[in-house]
Formats: sequence, structure tokens, C-alpha cells
Amino acid sequence: IRIYHPLDALSISHHANDPAIARYMTDAFPSPYTVASAESWIKVATAGEPEGYMHFALIDARADMGIAVGGIGLKPGVDVQRFGAEVGYWLGRAYWGSGAMVEILKAFTTYAFTRSTWPTISRFNRLYALVFNGHTASEKTLQRAGFSFEGSMRGAI
Repeated sequence: IRIYHPLDALSISHHANDPAIARYMTDAFPSPYTVASAESWIKVATAGEPEGYMHFALIDARADMGIAVGGIGLKPGVDVQRFGAEVGYWLGRAYWGSGAMVEILKAFTTYAFTRSTWPTISRFNRLYALVFNGHTASEKTLQRAGFSFEGSMRGAI
């Protein structure tokens, strides 16, 4: 896990430009995911986010320069929900089934809960992830990383 770098654009666009990934992402995730899309995202992710937002590249450390193969981020709640934050992530298809995302989520969750200060609170009490209906692989990944299923938001999408 590391901060995005402008040189990540080609690799990010390569891995993100996959209909199987876009299928379970929000409308803000471009499809097709071009190099220009990746360059735009990297600018947003490294430009001093809104308070508390965090975005990191997931890298394949076996490669010479640590090629970016996915992303993970944190979106804090606002107002009375400020003690919780949404975790979002994606990983290139070549890395699915490797167990890497489980380990990444565990480390990222620990970081989010143990970071000493956030802009509006001293610490988070809760992290959660929203999973599209039918994305059982993501549900299982979250459960293996220590998250619990709480329910479905019927008719929300």
C-alpha cells in the first residue's frame, strides 16, 4: 500500500479497464477506464483530499518499481456519522483469489483504527463497506478480513 504516483496511470488503467471490476463499482468509476481516467484519479487522490479522505494504490511489490494493481480508500462519515468511515477497494483480476486483498484489508483496518488523530475526531469507532448485490467474492473477502455482514439495503441502487 502506498500513495499514488503519476507513473501509476498506465498500470492502473490496464488493471481497472475490466468490465468485471466496473460491474461492482459506483458510477464514479469510469468504464472504459482510460489512461486519462487514471491520470485524473491520481490528481484527485494526491491533491489533499477533503478532510479525512484517504486513497492509496495497491502495488505488486514483486515488480521492480512496485506496479499499481488496485486501490483502497477511506471516506469518513459526516455530522453524527463522523465516528464511522466507509472502506472501498478494487484489485486487478490477475490478483483475485490470492488472499492479498484480505491481508491488505486487515492492515488498512488496523491503520484506520489505530491512527492517533483524524481531522474531526480522535478515532473511528466503526468501519464499513458497501457491497453490490451478487458480489459474493467481496463479501467473503470482507468477512475473512474481520468485517461482519449487517444487512441489505433493498432498493438503494
